[in-house]
Amino acid sequence: MKTTLRKLFVLVLASAFWFGVFEGAARFWLTKYGDPLDRARLVLEPDLTYLWRVRPNLEEEFEGAKLTTDSSGFRTSTAKQNFARPVSDADWILIGPSSGFGWGVEESDTYIAKAAASSGKTYFNASQIGYGLSQGRRLYEDIRSKISARPRTIFVALGVNDVDRFRFFGPSGTPDVTVFGSKEIQRQLETEKWLYRWAFPGVFFRRLQEASFRFGCPPWEPLITRTTKEQFMYDLGLLLRQIEFDGHRVVVIDSPALYPFKIDRDLALKASAAFEASAKASREGNCKTARSYFKSARSAEPHRVALDIQNLNRALKNESTGKVWSKNWTLIEASALVIVSSDFVDPIHFSRSGHEKIASMIQRSALESAKQAAPESPGSAL
Repeated sequence: MKTTLRKLFVLVLASAFWFGVFEGAARFWLTKYGDPLDRARLVLEPDLTYLWRVRPNLEEEFEGAKLTTDSSGFRTSTAKQNFARPVSDADWILIGPSSGFGWGVEESDTYIAKAAASSGKTYFNASQIGYGLSQGRRLYEDIRSKISARPRTIFVALGVNDVDRFRFFGPSGTPDVTVFGSKEIQRQLETEKWLYRWAFPGVFFRRLQEASFRFGCPPWEPLITRTTKEQFMYDLGLLLRQIEFDGHRVVVIDSPALYPFKIDRDLALKASAAFEASAKASREGNCKTARSYFKSARSAEPHRVALDIQNLNRALKNESTGKVWSKNWTLIEASALVIVSSDFVDPIHFSRSGHEKIASMIQRSALESAKQAAPESPGSAL
């Protein structure tokens, strides 16, 4: 009996040791050579309401900047003098993706922090890494009861992730409307919540998936974007009307992006067709043909994403001119000013320079609104 227990103890100890070795190696590899999406998983956790969110109570470095979060996973400021406040007390509230969250920059360098400090306003940054409009709408529903009755300004900067096919947790390649509330998806998230608390399983299964795409059969179902442009515009209209019904002002910020290539429209339009052809070949058992189509689709995908972001920005501009949703919202065309390589740390995330430019646009918008509102209610704008 003692021999058996001793062997079991040695086995457990050896397993823990080797897992620690693999975990350390995985973290080192992610830091030096890993995909930014893999590294992002280290600061995220599955969530049954939102699919995922940033981990609470973080205090570490992420993508070259200090990252601290509160008990709900929202980014907090460590600056001695700052205008960050709880959501219940903030003048301005930003609901955005990782670019609003401040990927690769200090919290004090994010555009909402800079604009608020320059305008003498308090703010709450409710942005989350990887969020699309469906998650943003759920987020607003959760925080709206915490916002006091006095009018606030809600900045909505979503869209860049909605044109993607990727999710950090849960299934990728399916529309957002099909995943929220699904019991099957919730069971998957429960498993991933246990599995992806470490780096090694994430790296291992990501590489395993890549190998299956390279040597096996790609998915039987075509990978679909998280939403369509038409669905996005419809859902955004619903969110804006809800915010205005609650008595708040809405400012929409579009999605600047700068990819290191000239967009090939013909190639972009072939991406979805190639994914569909790959899935069809997989269902027919022709894996070699399926892999060829899948490879072509993935090569075309960056052009498709870049084009879809442009189209979404154009749709927002057209809507802001016609004001079909409402007459009382403002569009900040950040994509018209954040346009040079020095404004970005990667194709969709802004450098300090990019954040400064957007902050200046928010300030100008605040001043213009203040002038318009002054005769009726001095000091109420933005």
